[in-house]
Amino acid sequence: IDIVRRPSGVLGVLHEDELTYAVIAPVDLFGGPRASYHTINAALVAGLSKLGVPAELSGGSKRSAFGSVHPCFAEPAAGEVIAAGQKLVGSAQHCENLVLLQHGSILLGGSQDVVASLTTVPFDVQGRATTVTAQLGAAPELPALSDSIAAGSEAITDRGVVAAELSQDIRKRASDLEAL
Repeated sequence: IDIVRRPSGVLGVLHEDELTYAVIAPVDLFGGPRASYHTINAALVAGLSKLGVPAELSGGSKRSAFGSVHPCFAEPAAGEVIAAGQKLVGSAQHCENLVLLQHGSILLGGSQDVVASLTTVPFDVQGRATTVTAQLGAAPELPALSDSIAAGSEAITDRGVVAAELSQDIRKRASDLEAL
């Protein structure tokens, strides 16, 4: 398994059978990092709900300032996206030069169970995460999922969603980070 360390310093995530997303915006666009986290996750809930997924924001506990050694999908933190009491979307933020990056994984299928076996601190992930496919009973078509996420974002934020290719500058920075 290839390992990548991202600038957001997220917890362990197995990237398979997922839709990843990223929001890049001025840090104060939605009122700062905490408010942005809530707004972006609320937009994801709205979009997933349009598709029929019973998504909601978790009332989970606030994570320790010292972080966690558990895999990302082991437990939802306050304000994260869940369905049927299980974590559905893993998200992380990073702020740099007054620009906010929030990115994450919307689990479509598969399992995060293997991540627990790779950590130094054992933790059972089984039954703590769910997928869009498990919630809908069938795998969604990616265009329909993307469209519903975009519609949910527009409904919550009153801002359109722009699909974008990575610039050469960003590709170079990613390559440089990968070399570390």
